[in-house]
Amino acid sequence: MNQPPPLHTYDDNHHKATEGGLTQTWEQLQPRLDPYPRVLELLTAQALADNTPLTERCFSELIQRCITSEPPVDSPTFFQLLDELATLKLYDAVLSCLDHHPHHRGNLGFDEYLFEGATAMVCGQLSRAERCLKQAHHLIPTETAPVINLAKIFLDQARWDQAKIWLDAGLTAHPNHETFWSLWIDYLSEQTPEQPPDLNAVRAKVNELNSWQGTSILGKLTMNQQLAAAGIRSDEDPSANPQHQQIYQTGIQQIMDELAIYYNEGERGLPFLTEYTAILGAAGDYEKIPPIVWAARHSSTDRLPPRLEHHAIQAALALNQIEVASELIQGLLTDPLITSQDRNDLELLLNELTHRRKNLSAAESSSPALTAT
Repeated sequence: MNQPPPLHTYDDNHHKATEGGLTQTWEQLQPRLDPYPRVLELLTAQALADNTPLTERCFSELIQRCITSEPPVDSPTFFQLLDELATLKLYDAVLSCLDHHPHHRGNLGFDEYLFEGATAMVCGQLSRAERCLKQAHHLIPTETAPVINLAKIFLDQARWDQAKIWLDAGLTAHPNHETFWSLWIDYLSEQTPEQPPDLNAVRAKVNELNSWQGTSILGKLTMNQQLAAAGIRSDEDPSANPQHQQIYQTGIQQIMDELAIYYNEGERGLPFLTEYTAILGAAGDYEKIPPIVWAARHSSTDRLPPRLEHHAIQAALALNQIEVASELIQGLLTDPLITSQDRNDLELLLNELTHRRKNLSAAESSSPALTAT
């Protein structure tokens, strides 16, 4: 199965069959469906006229009618169709396909239940989503995705007791999981939306779990509440006001000192190092970042997160180590797994460094020679 669709919100914006929200004719749409042979097969069986107008809603409804009348013959075809429908963001049609062909449900495993639950969330069918996600959790209790999405459902429905049960379980099993912590903060905030999150409750959870992720989040929450009390807006730059800048620097220093305790005690997980080097950069302690990244690169068997590599590049730039930054960028560009956007950004930065190097060389060659007197 493909990865489930985006999970956090579910509204009509997710029900997209065509780009741009434009009505298209069958003649216009047919070539774009070539990568989706099962969907195309369903539609061509309807003998549509080339000028048949297909709005997004009509397209989805047409697919669902085709599903009802033209059932896939086997499970591989059935699941391929589900994948294609999800890729086209026809989430209502995915659920319709599952509903009209229940004989395939005996082949559902963890991935399929998670997929159905996520799709039901997108479509706002939260009872169905809850049922499927609980089934997925039952099959593989150690997987985080069903727990995360169940917690989101319970938070959206203001079922606080249920949300707490699942978030407690998630954080206990994964005390440094960023999403669980984010949802825990949501759990505290949404019960009293007129007030900021209760820092004492966050601190109690951090102490209970001895979590570096929670420590960092608590420090940022504390700093943000202090800035808000000092009158800064969320979109303002604290450096524009000396008082705000002092609060910010003190807060970052406190977070850095607390994360350093985990580092000195031997924490070397890549998510931790990514967070720690980000805080070091925010504190202006650039000299410490390259050795941390170098050690991680030579001790870890896993690929370093791009953000961690970028922190080393940013530190070298801040220290005006142009050659070091260029070497780091060139090394990262050899990684076949970096995204095209990251590759473009790194190539632009490398070109900028090349120009900067040329300008420095030109400035040095044009400087007057010193003569002894």
